[in-house]
Amino acid sequence: MLGFGQYQLLSFHGIQRFCAIQFLTQKFMEFQRQEWMNGGTELTLGKVVHRIREESLGKVSHMLSTSLGKEILHLLKHSA
Repeated sequence: MLGFGQYQLLSFHGIQRFCAIQFLTQKFMEFQRQEWMNGGTELTLGKVVHRIREESLGKVSHMLSTSLGKEILHLLKHSA
């Protein structure tokens, strides 16, 4: 059994899948970092993650402020 915090892998297939997800995530962040650094500003991967989270949260909060988002929230509240 190989453990990564609370994420435990019991099979070789699971280990391969985990490594593939980690690799793709790292490559995506590095690609995004290089794209955003075209202006000459140095970015760390931590800053890239922070920026991605901020932009994603902004999109989610904008969607929730629309009438469709309000309808989704209403349905979620009354479905439980």
